[in-house]
Amino acid sequence: MRDEAKNQAREELLGYFGIDGNFGAAEDMSIFGENDEAAALLAISIIVQGDLRESKFTERLARISGDIADGTIDNEEIWQQMATGAMAADLEMIRHHIESWGESVPDFEPYVKAFWRDRLGLTTCDNVGEVMQRGEVYLVCTEDGWDKANAQDILNYYLGKCDQEGIIKFYDWEAYYYDDGIMELKPGSYYVCRDGVWKRDPGGDDIVNYYLGVCSKDGEVKAFNCDELEQVCSYWELWGRSFVCRDGGWKEAGDSDILNYYLGECKNANNGEIKEFEGNEWIGAGLYLCRDGEKWEYADLRQVLNYYLGKCDKDGDVKAFNGDELGNLCEQYGLCGNQSFVCRGDWHQAGEFDFGLCENDGAVIKQEEIHVKNCDFEHLVCHESEWSCADYGDVLNYYLGECKNANNGEIKEF
Repeated sequence: MRDEAKNQAREELLGYFGIDGNFGAAEDMSIFGENDEAAALLAISIIVQGDLRESKFTERLARISGDIADGTIDNEEIWQQMATGAMAADLEMIRHHIESWGESVPDFEPYVKAFWRDRLGLTTCDNVGEVMQRGEVYLVCTEDGWDKANAQDILNYYLGKCDQEGIIKFYDWEAYYYDDGIMELKPGSYYVCRDGVWKRDPGGDDIVNYYLGVCSKDGEVKAFNCDELEQVCSYWELWGRSFVCRDGGWKEAGDSDILNYYLGECKNANNGEIKEFEGNEWIGAGLYLCRDGEKWEYADLRQVLNYYLGKCDKDGDVKAFNGDELGNLCEQYGLCGNQSFVCRGDWHQAGEFDFGLCENDGAVIKQEEIHVKNCDFEHLVCHESEWSCADYGDVLNYYLGECKNANNGEIKEF
């Protein structure tokens, strides 16, 4: 009879904590072991103890003992507090702590969960994966009812399930800190989906591969559209940066990478070639020279004239150039309109008496034939292989023949 009373008392006590089982004598039960009796007793200890110090714990025991003794719960607030505390308890940490004593730890977690679910009315839910906040605890809806949510549960709910490798999303929910041994939750942070798990603060490769696409064409240059991705560019400081696809990965692009992409690669075959570049947010507009078959560099005026007029290797040679062929760049180089240049070591703006080279010393031509009208007289004379302004004697010598001693006194018609 006595044993029956003890068994009934034990069952009633366990029932207050939502535990139903055919256990042995109460005096033989222990929290250590791997059986259901140990699991139930450890669960009750965790539920009642909570995070209370000894004095508060003693006070709680006294109040719930009265409820258990008369079979009526008069201190509902205490039971709600225990349920809330059990819900917030870090059961994984408790397990590791007991294991550190070298003891076997029973499967107590289901009993703790069943208690707070029942007491707080959280035994069922409709939307699996939904996350809600209860006090300071985040809960996730599972097929078994509400359970404590870990970081991945929260991220999967607010960012979507991590099922697309490499996708990046921005997390800005009110969970300012959460740590489940895997990662933190931090509002205002970006997360990348990797191997089915959301990871905070993606690396450089994650970022460029997601926003720029996979690097598949060596030498291709891309940049972030920061007008549309302002938040992304500000977060990772991507304004004004470009990337080049090299060896299967995106690398920070230099000027040479950009110019090679837009102008074609600078090689020995096109050494010395000059090409026009319209300019972009990284490199200014201008004419660029392929130097030494290695890299493009901004061409100065001397290099531009040597390219379009040919190398200056005949001192006094004059050539004309229509700078309008350069379009908008003619102003940049001061070459707009028809201009003449004289070779004097390098190409220089031709002066008013630079008329170019000639071959037959003493030859005379009219200025109109070379489109120069700067001399007072109408003709030019070839003198020491350069054209210069002719005087009256030069013209007569050319058309009538040179006046020498041999024809002294001769008269000719002109």
